[in-house]
Amino acid sequence: MSSVLDGDGFRLACYLVASLTALVAFASELRARSQAASRVLWPTFWLLQAILLAAMGVAMAIDAADSLTDIARSRARSDSWYLDRRSLQVPVVASIGAVWVVSTVVAIWRVPPRRRRYLPSAALIGTLMSFAAMRTVSLHHIDTLLYRRSVGGVRIVAVVEIALLAAVTVAAAARIRLSPPDASSNPRTTGPGHAGHPRE
Repeated sequence: MSSVLDGDGFRLACYLVASLTALVAFASELRARSQAASRVLWPTFWLLQAILLAAMGVAMAIDAADSLTDIARSRARSDSWYLDRRSLQVPVVASIGAVWVVSTVVAIWRVPPRRRRYLPSAALIGTLMSFAAMRTVSLHHIDTLLYRRSVGGVRIVAVVEIALLAAVTVAAAARIRLSPPDASSNPRTTGPGHAGHPRE
């Protein structure tokens, strides 16, 4: 079982499932918005998420990150700074972490209330992308933790990636509308004559 969970095929399947779930969320919100003419819904978000997840899955399947890392190593050797690479890798990894923290805080603080429904998915996608970027940098200490240590026979890199993809999938599935929205949720029906329904 651990060999299956640790395989690229299983992780690719997780990416595809997450992408398909986002597509279903896109279709359901597109239908709901057309039926209720709601400006609160933003189906394009789910379409972009589906495309991004599919692209990340393909990149993982063809080892795009490893290829980029190998190119960087070759360039470092040819330019004679391979032995000093950590002096560059550490600031890059720190910058990725800082960008993730700042962007998450700003999103929580600045996203308008009518878009908060997309915040969990956006934060998870940002975390997944930051994780992928840190792996690509291939800092020795991070590689040792992710690739040489395991949980139940599954490398930590696979555990983290699968957990993030599962969370992304659940967050998207939670927003799938199985039935048309109530008329009361239509912002066009709100106004002075409709008490109890705040304007946007």
